[in-house]
Amino acid sequence: MKSSVVLLTAALAGSIAVAGCQVISGLTGNYSLEPMNDGGTHKDAGGGKDAGEKDAGGNDGGSSGCQSVQPPPPPAETDGGGSISFVTAVRTIDLGDMTDTPGYDLDHVCTCIDDGGASCLSPKPHCDAPGGIDNGSASIFNLLGLVSPNLNFHSTSLDMDLAMGKFSLLIQVEGYNGEPDDFSVNVNLYPADGLGKTPAWDGTDAWPVEPTSIGDGGVGDPVYTSQGAYVSGGVLVAGMPAAAIVFQGGTTFSVNLVGGLLTGKLVKTGTQWKITNGVIAGRWTTQALFQAFSAFRVNGMPLCTDSPFFPEAQTAICQGADILANASSPPTLPCDSISVGIGFTADPAQLGGIGTAQEVDGGCPAATDPSNATCP
Repeated sequence: MKSSVVLLTAALAGSIAVAGCQVISGLTGNYSLEPMNDGGTHKDAGGGKDAGEKDAGGNDGGSSGCQSVQPPPPPAETDGGGSISFVTAVRTIDLGDMTDTPGYDLDHVCTCIDDGGASCLSPKPHCDAPGGIDNGSASIFNLLGLVSPNLNFHSTSLDMDLAMGKFSLLIQVEGYNGEPDDFSVNVNLYPADGLGKTPAWDGTDAWPVEPTSIGDGGVGDPVYTSQGAYVSGGVLVAGMPAAAIVFQGGTTFSVNLVGGLLTGKLVKTGTQWKITNGVIAGRWTTQALFQAFSAFRVNGMPLCTDSPFFPEAQTAICQGADILANASSPPTLPCDSISVGIGFTADPAQLGGIGTAQEVDGGCPAATDPSNATCP
């Protein structure tokens, strides 16, 4: 079966409330950031608290031992007005099972660090990575491999598929001035079908895009585009109100994100651009997880709620929730999502023609369809 990873983004009106403003710090590489500073009123691309506002644990955003990992803030409004456009294709992926922990401090609470507390109620404690990074999805990816041995949800295996051109994600940047700072750029995302050959990664690969990612105007009429993207200190920052990452290989599995963010260092080589130190972060609701299991297969069979494997999966999902989907919800509510952080790099590419839409039959009767499952 053809393997692909599809990243779709679209505005999700009213689903994510962006609260206040946040002074955010500069990217230093390896998914880490410098300490947060004083001053400024720019809005956090992922939604957050005002600078100096106390989090749910009573700590202010940048105090004492925890230095919140955030993307760089927008530059001055006078920095902008470019005409450079380019396309890159995701070449490597890091699910968080490598040396570094990709992601961001999505909830602005450093759980288990300086008594930062938790941003929501969970039946199981969840400690953040250094800098308050929220990335609880690694345990879910490990669960997929345990439940279905024919799956290999690991960064190394995904990188092998990427190297063979079995899937990618096209990231198109438009209206860029080519400088380290640009207050306003456009970012379009196109899920890419398999290339059908080994990619050259030199800008000549024309990847076919998923039909669901384009409008009536065809390729060049993106459905999934980020509003308010910018470049600061050479780092691209694009808010992703909603996203879906669809893995298709030994089985099909969809990761639907809300309250997301895409960042990456823009690097120019000759006349071409690529992205390094990329990060895709967001919230994966438990409801979306159960819906994803409708397409999941264990040794070729659907994972219905009466399957002996499902109770283990349900427990892992419900106990794995560590964050709220709505960034402005109070910390007294139960956690309803799992935090996600995925690292990536992307090399020069081209938009190709229109690919083939992927459709998957659920396979379970309505009474035992996992999409209807909930957490107790």
